Amino acid sequence: MSNLRKYWKRWFWAGAAFILLWTIVSPFLRPSPAQELAAARDRWNAQGIDSYNMMVSFGSYAYGETFSFTVQNGQIVEADRAYGIMFAPNVTPIPDPEQYSMTHGLSQQPVRLVDLTADGLFAFAETVLADEAWPSPLNFCDIGLHHEAEYDSEYGFIRSLRYTDCPPMFICGVMSHCSSGVTVREFEPLTD
Repeated sequence: MSNLRKYWKRWFWAGAAFILLWTIVSPFLRPSPAQELAAARDRWNAQGIDSYNMMVSFGSYAYGETFSFTVQNGQIVEADRAYGIMFAPNVTPIPDPEQYSMTHGLSQQPVRLVDLTADGLFAFAETVLADEAWPSPLNFCDIGLHHEAEYDSEYGFIRSLRYTDCPPMFICGVMSHCSSGVTVREFEPLTD
């Protein structure tokens, strides 16, 4: 029986050492946020899409809006803004979408409607992700404010861009109080 105990004890410590080593090394094996952004932008540019319909949610737990807009030849030609109660939102058309600015006061997030288009999100993300590095998983929930991006696997556009102080792998990463951002809810390419 003592040989079995030694066997399991040896495997337990070997497994614990592997997990610790993987936790330390894994952020260095992944491309940097700027490299992932560049690869996604290349995938987006290769699609040649310059006309599309898009619905984007923007905000945090205390502030939120949803914008639906049509982009034709790289320009927003029509847009609506929805805000208020989830089941009965107020929807208003935006008369001059190319000039529309959001009044949220969040300097770490896009401030103009054109910044929420696919190309606008890439331009904004290039500035905020340029110096970002992956936080160490050993920091758990105390990793400091940083931007995180997720990309659409088919078209390459930015599916989500968050400003958060939470790592994605722990429970604090799903609590909305520590995160604000932009999420693309719907995307439909248009044929010219």
